[in-house]
Amino acid sequence: MRSEARWLRFAPGDLPRAFPYLPGRSGCNKRLRAVVPLLKRAIRVVAADTDLWTDTPSSTWSASSANRSW
Repeated sequence: MRSEARWLRFAPGDLPRAFPYLPGRSGCNKRLRAVVPLLKRAIRVVAADTDLWTDTPSSTWSASSANRSW
């Protein structure tokens, strides 16, 4: 979907059982703005808990290893 407006029009008609209630456009925007700090915090917690957060360039996986034939 290219826009939230299209999603809000699409979901109730084509996926009614998956989304029994969807807020209107203004309600959806309010909820999205309210959840941004929580999403940022969750992303930081997950990123800090992974090895990729502290990897050095020499220890990263290289594209040449993807070309191996098993």
